[in-house]
Amino acid sequence: MDPISLVVAALVVGLTAGITDTAKTAVIDMYQAFKARLMPKVESNEDAKSALVALEKKPNSEGRQLAVKEELTSLEVEKDTELIRLAQTFLEQVDQKGTEAGKYVITIQNAQGTVIGDQNTVRQTFTNRPDKK
Repeated sequence: MDPISLVVAALVVGLTAGITDTAKTAVIDMYQAFKARLMPKVESNEDAKSALVALEKKPNSEGRQLAVKEELTSLEVEKDTELIRLAQTFLEQVDQKGTEAGKYVITIQNAQGTVIGDQNTVRQTFTNRPDKK
């Protein structure tokens, strides 16, 4: 999974997985550490802050997730290895079945038109094959 998608997935899971009083303290602490690392970056950009507030209201909205991805990409959060590590650790703890299935570890080489994630709908048209130049 690319770093930006990983960060957004951690946000969405944190918002929808019911991080409640009954959740394990360690999981809550991981999510809070993740958010504490992310928020200074988001708060420095009005568009990113607005996109995150909108996502918090409707975390399952694909449009709002895309808006957050766009803003996080502009902030270059994928370069923050600690943030990515925190997001991955959080997701591994919350979604152990997905982790066991390799959901959060993806390696792609020589790909064209790759789509990663759950419940995607994609239409792609390729005119040149990468192996036929």
